[in-house]
Amino acid sequence: KFIHIVRDGRDVASSMLRNSWIGQELLEVNKVFWFRLLPEIFQNEWQNLSAWERGVLRWAVYVNASRKISSDSKRYLEIRYEEICKSPTKVAQNIISFLDLNNFPDLDNQIAKIKPHSAERWRSDGLTTKQLEFYQRVVSIFNLDK
Repeated sequence: KFIHIVRDGRDVASSMLRNSWIGQELLEVNKVFWFRLLPEIFQNEWQNLSAWERGVLRWAVYVNASRKISSDSKRYLEIRYEEICKSPTKVAQNIISFLDLNNFPDLDNQIAKIKPHSAERWRSDGLTTKQLEFYQRVVSIFNLDK
């Protein structure tokens, strides 16, 4: 079974820029092995895209690829990182059920240790209207809004 935790792409792109090796990767097309997986429209725009926009595209390619290989819904569970932060007990119970495990008596104590500090950080990152519109465009083109 496969559990895929998906974080909001706006947060992922911002986080990539804080990571030097990923941020560097986004600057050069010849270092990006997933470039060929982009829709042609984004390949054509590549040279004019910011590193943040390229980070959104990297996120979209990876999420899209994961969803494509997960056609067996009985063996694949996708969880939003933001849901873990909002409702950790509910999400943990869904995972336990998905894995056909028995309930854990100490679950609440373990969950209390979770300290979500980066969910929806993009809201305070000062993203521009252009960046937010680009993100929505990518989500739409990759059909990631489900």
